[in-house]
Amino acid sequence: MQIEQIEVCGHRVLLDPIFPKAETESGIVVVTGETAKREKAATQEGFVVRTGAMAWRAFDGDNPDWKPWAKEGDRVIFAKHAGKFITVEDKEYIIINDEDVQAVITQV
Repeated sequence: MQIEQIEVCGHRVLLDPIFPKAETESGIVVVTGETAKREKAATQEGFVVRTGAMAWRAFDGDNPDWKPWAKEGDRVIFAKHAGKFITVEDKEYIIINDEDVQAVITQV
């Protein structure tokens, strides 16, 4: 299966997550600094790959000026303990509910 073959349904969002580097060469996980902060806040960053047709729609009703909160390619902050991980071509992605997107990062 290829990523192009995945059609995200309803109010879900497919993300390419960015995992903080926390392992040493020996494979021991070191939880300090930024990693510890992220664990404490339980948030993560990633890039929007695909969105379902109804993503963020329920939050704006029938407003004619409705715009999605994020679009493909946007870097976002999302709730870490949300969603389901899937593997496509040896790469890990996550499918989350639209409401788990907490912010869009406009500048890196």
